Amino acid sequence: MSQYITVVGSSALSDFRCQALAEKIGAAAISAIYVHYVALYGENGRQGVPQDYSREILDQLLSYGEPAKEIDFSGSWSKKEYFVTPRHGTISPWSSQSTSIAKVCGMEKAVRRLERGIIYTIAFKRDPPALSSFASKIYDPMTQDLSDRIPNLDAMFSEGTPAQLNIVNLGESNLEAYEALTLANKSLGLALDESEISYLVDTYAGGALARYPNDIELFMFAQVNSEHCRHKIFNCSWTIDGLKKDLSLFDMIRYTHKRNSKHTISAYSDNAAVFEGLNGTFFAPSETREWSQTKEAIPFLAKVETHNHPTVGLLPV
Repeated sequence: MSQYITVVGSSALSDFRCQALAEKIGAAAISAIYVHYVALYGENGRQGVPQDYSREILDQLLSYGEPAKEIDFSGSWSKKEYFVTPRHGTISPWSSQSTSIAKVCGMEKAVRRLERGIIYTIAFKRDPPALSSFASKIYDPMTQDLSDRIPNLDAMFSEGTPAQLNIVNLGESNLEAYEALTLANKSLGLALDESEISYLVDTYAGGALARYPNDIELFMFAQVNSEHCRHKIFNCSWTIDGLKKDLSLFDMIRYTHKRNSKHTISAYSDNAAVFEGLNGTFFAPSETREWSQTKEAIPFLAKVETHNHPTVGLLPV
């Protein structure tokens, strides 16, 4: 059995961003503070703190950023707290990194997992508006949960059993198969277009496979055909005002570089570009182990992503 501790951290937003957010949602004042949730291993499966647990080390690891400031909420009509936490059933990237760091720092047998959320304290000069009216301004529904209640840490750190594989019944005809796959597309959030659904109908309802698909296969198909993996929109052909264009959207984006590649060392390779920079120096030991300044060219690196979110991963089944 795990036990939990909560460690309040630094400011999650700068004063400027808090003020800008307050103006957007019509609030008098806003405070945004990181809060860390720590799941500890119980000793021999019982409630209790393991012997190698060090609160001092943990506090040092979770001390970063600008200290939270006291906010003057006087003169406000009402004040309410809202909790932003990682989406239920997920492990945030921050959790993966911080948990690994804690284990490396000698708490491998103590800390099961770390997570981080944000507590928003929002003051209004009137009755608080419905949360749905400003929720999109303070959280990302794809990766986070939002509530006006204290998070349930048992739910946050729960590790559920894998779901059962499900077969999608396609019926007896192509029409029934199309309707079944359209329903699965919506219920599973696959984001397939009509042509992809038709391809699956032809493949499963009497084509090369001639059987019912399972939900894992549909997920895999949706991922490898996603914009992230295939650039099916960026690389598609374009017809504008009845005229088919010679260039795809990706080709249009690259056209500027094709016309003028001056000062470019590398472009459109590994989601980044490298430009010629200035000459500089660095201080390092030479082959004779003597420290000296060495002159060299220092290029500029430009990072560009065409599809930042969500990140997709494929695993063999």
